[in-house]
Amino acid sequence: MKKKHLQKQILAAMLTGVIVVNTCPIVAMAAETMPPETEMVQEATEETTATEAAEIPETPGAEVQTELSGSEVVEVTTTEAGTEMAAADVETGTEEIPQTDAPEDIAEDSVTAFVNRLYNVCLEREPDSVGLKNWHDRISSGSISAVDAVKGFLNSKEYQNRQLSDEVYIANLYQVFLNRTGSSSEIQHWLTIYQQGVSKNYLMHGFSNSTEFTNLCASYGVIRGSIALTEERDKYPNVAKMVLNCYAVLDRTPSGSEINQWISKTRNGGSGTALVKNILQSREYQNKSKNASDADYIADLYQAFFGRSCNTSEVQSWKNVLSNGVSRNYLMAQFASSAEFKKTCSAGGISSGNITLTEERDKHPGVAKMVAGCYQILGRTPAGTEVENWVKKTITTGSGAELADGFFKSQEYHNKNTSNAQYVNDLYTAIFGRTADSRGFSSWKNALDNGTSRDTVRNAFYESAEFKQFCKKNGIVDKKNRYPKAAAVLNQVGWDLKAAFQWSAGMKYSKYTATAAPGTEYYANYGFTCKTGNCYVMAATFCEMARELGYDAKQISGSVPLRSGGYGPHSWVEIEINGTTYVFDPDFTNETKRNGYQITYGQSGTWRYNRGSVMN
Repeated sequence: MKKKHLQKQILAAMLTGVIVVNTCPIVAMAAETMPPETEMVQEATEETTATEAAEIPETPGAEVQTELSGSEVVEVTTTEAGTEMAAADVETGTEEIPQTDAPEDIAEDSVTAFVNRLYNVCLEREPDSVGLKNWHDRISSGSISAVDAVKGFLNSKEYQNRQLSDEVYIANLYQVFLNRTGSSSEIQHWLTIYQQGVSKNYLMHGFSNSTEFTNLCASYGVIRGSIALTEERDKYPNVAKMVLNCYAVLDRTPSGSEINQWISKTRNGGSGTALVKNILQSREYQNKSKNASDADYIADLYQAFFGRSCNTSEVQSWKNVLSNGVSRNYLMAQFASSAEFKKTCSAGGISSGNITLTEERDKHPGVAKMVAGCYQILGRTPAGTEVENWVKKTITTGSGAELADGFFKSQEYHNKNTSNAQYVNDLYTAIFGRTADSRGFSSWKNALDNGTSRDTVRNAFYESAEFKQFCKKNGIVDKKNRYPKAAAVLNQVGWDLKAAFQWSAGMKYSKYTATAAPGTEYYANYGFTCKTGNCYVMAATFCEMARELGYDAKQISGSVPLRSGGYGPHSWVEIEINGTTYVFDPDFTNETKRNGYQITYGQSGTWRYNRGSVMN
């Protein structure tokens, strides 16, 4: 047999898969007869080299090499017909094989077998002559590698037109790169990776770096080559996964370009927190979730930040936080600062970042909780603006006592007409932020049932160590001394309404000539300074001390009968206690030595009061 004729036979036989030498058939380097791996490697290494800057997940049945062979990667770009690589790779293959001399070198014959295998596995057809020669020549010349050829076939229009599912595509990768069938668990492993935002190029990269593919290329005598990771999502697969976690709250899968854009933004001056925040504050999310419940929002936070679902107890825990008056932005800040999210960001090589709290209720969650407790005694949930306004007022010019008083003295609360038992429970809720203990509840309820005023009991709560500690912890004043001189006297005689009255009634009487015009504070200042004065001065000092004690006290200017006949100007104090308006008249006690403490208009043994006006 002439050499040239024999070469033609060999080439033709390789295209059919059978070579005849001395009438003895042998199978030519076909996939099904390739020698098996001597050792099956079940896991891949986790990372590529630093130059690749990409994390390659564990690869069932494919050991990923940490060093890529070859120097410069030859990128393969296919046109609609794949003509840049092989002008005829999508042809029908009906034309005859050109009768040219087959390569004499065995490596070239192996290359032909390698290309023939790609046609059969990828396109499920025999090669056409032009396509075969084109691929053969390029691989043999070294202009492209085995990886380039595989990539060209998998990216060709003919292959794309097969419209294979992702599972089948991955199954094909096992056949093309590893010359074997992938198990269901192996296929599922790579399917999971692919569904986390990477491209198909990433999958090819992992398979092409395996020991199995390296050995396969060696058996065919072809240069393996490598696949470069060019897309951001493939270089940073962990960040790509974070992007997909965020898009899950939008109920859609992002495009590859969207993933790449977010990764680029996140890695160049951004952060993991900024990524999540931008998605959750996007118009798309706002339109989708404008009527979302707190539970739904919390579930979205778990998905966007952690990429997982949450259980019932986790949802309830965060709902409780929201019920304490803070905003949803506060919740987002807590998720952003969590150890779980920081670990996720660290795995992606990005900064976790943080969320700046701008609302006062979020900066002072303890005060917000107190405000929420105060609204609870009204039986309603406040709007965010209501909480914000009360917190601002309390931390700037107000106090914890003033905050609570604003609710207990409101018409809205007065209209509830609560029982003594409910009042005590409300005190614990609004002032202590907790439910009443049985001992404390019984003690205060008994005090109210026995005639102690609600204002007195409430003031006792303000004076408690528990309330003072709470206010100190949250950076607010527990109780403001509206009038320091009144507070100074109360510090001497005790913070008690009756003790304050007795101090004013015990003041030496003097004929102070001023009338109601100067006002309560003017008279009180004179009395605290001089320790003497007329009925206006006595009433004013008691009024200011009552206000310090938390009572809504009013100084009244009016008249009473005179001993000499007729009526003369007089002043006293009114305080509403448990729904009844009482008169407190220090001068009556001073002059008559009879009871002027907590009496009623028209009470026997008192002056007949002609009520005039309330003084300022």
